[in-house]
Amino acid sequence: MNCKSNSIAKKFLSAALSLTVAFGASAVTLPAIINTGSIDVSAAASSVSINSTSVTLYAMNGWASKYISIPSSYKTKYQLKVTGASKVTYSTYSGNISVSENGLIEPKFSYTYYYREGNVTYYRSTPWEGKTPTKIERTIDFDPATVTVKADDKTLKVSVTLNDYVETYVEKVLDDYVKSDIKSTMTTYEKCVKIAEFIAARDYSASY
Repeated sequence: MNCKSNSIAKKFLSAALSLTVAFGASAVTLPAIINTGSIDVSAAASSVSINSTSVTLYAMNGWASKYISIPSSYKTKYQLKVTGASKVTYSTYSGNISVSENGLIEPKFSYTYYYREGNVTYYRSTPWEGKTPTKIERTIDFDPATVTVKADDKTLKVSVTLNDYVETYVEKVLDDYVKSDIKSTMTTYEKCVKIAEFIAARDYSASY
């Protein structure tokens, strides 16, 4: 055995002796260590990965559901996937989203229940047992949200953006109308007429 081998052997014998003193001669059985170089203790943690740390979802308040629906091309939920970890947990303190134990993110709605008794209207955030509501209002907060992912000893943050699909829909309707009915060859007056026709074709309540 050459000097270099002797040096390596002494290091391992010293480590084994220290463990024997600390835990007792028969308490610890060490696996064979092949790589005699430095050991990166964070290697396991650094191999943890997630499919996304920034998620965009679409939702809308209940009143809009009477008129439009969110196309399947717009994500209304998202499945997080973590690799390289043996134990993964998901949590959120944001009130406008939920995340399942398997990492499925979905918008979280709030509900208001309205009840009518005589000339008085009552509203509650929870159902009134034994009574039928006259109206149920579904709303959602579009503030940014966060999901915390703990994968073994590593913590990951996933930012969630909630977009109001009603705004997206309105923008598309306006863009489509401009492209099809507003021509660059029109005069300013003709453009104003077309814009007025668009507005006048919509139904409005007296409050508008």
